[in-house]
Amino acid sequence: MKSCNESLDTDDSDGHAARRLPKKWLFILCFFLTAILLFISSQMTGIDITDITSAARDEMLQLAENITKSCSFSNIKSEKGRGECQEICKYHSCCVWNDDVKTSHGCRNDPDMMCPVYVGCKSLFNSDDDDKQYNLEDINVGIPADMIASASDQTSTVVENSSTQNDYNQSNSELGLISHVISTVCENGNLHTHQGLHECGALCSSSICCFNHTNIYALNPHVDTILKLEGVALNLTSMGKCMNDESNHFCQAHSGCKKLLLIGSSNTGSAVGDNEATGGNQENVVMRALMPFGIVICIVTYLLMQKRLPSPDTYEASEQDNLVEASGSDREMNEI
Repeated sequence: MKSCNESLDTDDSDGHAARRLPKKWLFILCFFLTAILLFISSQMTGIDITDITSAARDEMLQLAENITKSCSFSNIKSEKGRGECQEICKYHSCCVWNDDVKTSHGCRNDPDMMCPVYVGCKSLFNSDDDDKQYNLEDINVGIPADMIASASDQTSTVVENSSTQNDYNQSNSELGLISHVISTVCENGNLHTHQGLHECGALCSSSICCFNHTNIYALNPHVDTILKLEGVALNLTSMGKCMNDESNHFCQAHSGCKKLLLIGSSNTGSAVGDNEATGGNQENVVMRALMPFGIVICIVTYLLMQKRLPSPDTYEASEQDNLVEASGSDREMNEI
């Protein structure tokens, strides 16, 4: 009899162990799922212009545009205009990216200072003639120097030489090299970086005249402000001035520059495009919504494992016991 009882006890203990094992693995699984959700959410919370709402982004663009107008070289020539610009920029001089201007401390990486919005303030420290132009020799784009040199030729020289080219897409032609360089530097992936934007801007500075002003602004109304926010110096007033030239090989070779002019609009897959921004924000919202559910599931699982919450079977048994006790009390009252 004793051996039978011992056998039954052994079977019961084995059964309890077998039931506890899935619970432990379930808890471990919930823990890892929650950890993965937390990690993914943390990777999706970078600080970028795409992370702000559309209304806030429009306000920033409007503020930047107002600062740019108030601090334009033509406006600060007058004492009144210069005073207006100085009043706006007095707390943001640390944002100016100019080696000739020494501030007590730099703040361009401080998000609270919103330095990209105040980029127009640098006109207080630069003269019109000294406005920064890009030197392609100082830019590393990961492409051989002879190709970069070909791409940096002046517009007049390239247009003059283009009449002798039969096909600008040929790899051995000068315009073919230019087209290849621009396509490489101004591809959407490279425009995701600050350096990539400046490299593309340097290559496209002489070909802005190839693009129709009306069409570009219809697709991207804030193109000038966005480029100024990114610190890309382009003369947009020259847009459309060489579109009707008899030889259009130059503009065809520089067609890749259109991606730069559409940056920030919903018509391109660039780094600050509205479509990608909206998609990223939606994914972030979904992840944040799923996280609390994962945490609750893990807590409930843990409490069930520790028997701190009644299981459904225990609850049903308790209800049956209560019913039995209630019926017994009724019988006793009837007997009395």
